[in-house]
Amino acid sequence: MLSKELFEKALIAPAIKGANELWVITGYSSPAIVIKQLDRLEKAGIKVKIKILVGMIGLDGMEIKSHLGFKKLTKIYGDVFSCRYVLKKSITHSKNYLWIKSGKPLLGFTGSANYSINAFSGKVIESLNGDDPCEIKELFEE
Repeated sequence: MLSKELFEKALIAPAIKGANELWVITGYSSPAIVIKQLDRLEKAGIKVKIKILVGMIGLDGMEIKSHLGFKKLTKIYGDVFSCRYVLKKSITHSKNYLWIKSGKPLLGFTGSANYSINAFSGKVIESLNGDDPCEIKELFEE
């Protein structure tokens, strides 16, 4: 189980080891975590595609500031970033992270951490466990 240094261990280390895509299912998110992760990876000379599925929008909505931020990121990082929202039935509060290498599921994490600055700041106790990457891929595609 990961409970310390989540940002480095779950969002950076797999890319350093060769994973080149991250698919995230999260209840809540904001552009700030995307910027932080992409900035850190760019400084390391690593290019990673990030796909986010934000699952609680249909129930709780989203601040317009966050929506506009995601739109801006899509324009800036269009080739490496995409974000979708679940707006109707089948909302999801799960937090799943799938790392892919050359098109094949490589590594998966599931736990309490939304894809957000707060969850990956180290100021909040969160945890992630290893999980079956193929099952996370199926859930994302569902």
